[in-house]
Amino acid sequence: MNAEAKAKEFLHRYQITSVTPEELERSLNEQGFSVVRFNHIRNSEDVAQLLEALGLGDMAQRSNGFAYADADFRLVFLREGLTEQETLKVLAHEEGHICCGHMGRASVLGQSVEDEFEANAFAQCLLDDRRGTRLKHWAAGHRGLAVLIAVLVFALTSLAIGFTYEKLYWSDCYVTEAGEKYHQRDCVYVKNKENVRRLPRAEVRDGGYEPCRVCLPEP
Repeated sequence: MNAEAKAKEFLHRYQITSVTPEELERSLNEQGFSVVRFNHIRNSEDVAQLLEALGLGDMAQRSNGFAYADADFRLVFLREGLTEQETLKVLAHEEGHICCGHMGRASVLGQSVEDEFEANAFAQCLLDDRRGTRLKHWAAGHRGLAVLIAVLVFALTSLAIGFTYEKLYWSDCYVTEAGEKYHQRDCVYVKNKENVRRLPRAEVRDGGYEPCRVCLPEP
């Protein structure tokens, strides 16, 4: 199963409709993981003792977050003071390690290049899903504006298609109903006459008409 399929299975299993830090932390708790917040400069006594006991002090100094699992602990360490987007990246990445089955290979998850690559791919799928979900929520909350934007996009697309069709299909040449020559619009032979029609490009080439010697003289 690839990373995208695993991400979709994860969202379905934990009934996550909006990928937020709170929802990812909830899913981690349901999987038996506790989220521990730490600081690069000064930690609470409990967190400092935990990092020291597990030998994770250096890891905490150089990382925004990481996951740890052994026979006694299931922990995701998350640095304090991160932005929402940074928090999402850390939690989604560590969730990737867990959902991709990296537990048991090492106490600190993601110690191989392959594991890191797979966890990154999983996290990217979650964050892409979040962008799509946020767009849907925005459209639901701004229904009138969303409809207006959709109408404008449709109108502009139709206009562009119509303009392209106009340029590709129609020529700038005109003939009278009984005429054998084609003319420019302002030629004296067609100007202000009622029995005039515009020629498609194909008829200019293959309709058996000749160019008018008055308005379309040979070069």
